[in-house]
Amino acid sequence: MQISCYLLCGLSKLILVLLIPVTVAISLVFLRLSFITMFGKKTDTGTEVSSSTEAGFVRVAKVRDVRPGQIREGTVGKTKLALTNINGQFYAFAAHCPHQGWPLWSGDMKGELVRCYLHRWQFNVRTGKNVAPGVPVCLPTYPVKVEGDYLLVSVLPSENNS
Repeated sequence: MQISCYLLCGLSKLILVLLIPVTVAISLVFLRLSFITMFGKKTDTGTEVSSSTEAGFVRVAKVRDVRPGQIREGTVGKTKLALTNINGQFYAFAAHCPHQGWPLWSGDMKGELVRCYLHRWQFNVRTGKNVAPGVPVCLPTYPVKVEGDYLLVSVLPSENNS
């Protein structure tokens, strides 16, 4: 009787040792999927140069991946961007709040305004202007073009970039 108790106890410990890592791994997969569902998958295709005649524009995302009212993250070279779709018009702006660097793609959209979750600062994604009175901090914005199924963004300095 005592031998079977030791055997059962040892078997239980073995099962626990094997199950805990599997359970943790499965939990991490579901957590990652939940995060992607909430905030969208990071788009990191900004290395492919467009066949466009205008210099400086780079493919960043597919049009269908940037749904109305959502914010997606993208990259052009070393510049991280946030992309949004407002009634079929696409906008690109700096991925992080100029106030304290919080990721704006985790914020929310209300019309043309993106709101940073950290301190609730709001910026117009079309102009880059901060809506808080007396606050001169602006959000860098970038020109966007639609070419076929792709969104192209230029991060080269221009008069239009805020």
